[in-house]
Amino acid sequence: MIDGQLKIVSLIPSATEIVATLGLMDAMVGRSHECDYPSEVKNLPVCTQPKFNPDGSSREIHN
Repeated sequence: MIDGQLKIVSLIPSATEIVATLGLMDAMVGRSHECDYPSEVKNLPVCTQPKFNPDGSSREIHN
């Protein structure tokens, strides 16, 4: 908590969905590059990014 207010940054999509289900979307202040549901989360700042091309082949991702 900062200044008595709950602030949440979700770094995995499943956690973002849990936050939404709990009715805490007003406390969300950031998200990962993968979080895209519920749709209002897309308006939040992205706090992570991949260090590789996630659209590559399995071998490229592994390497």
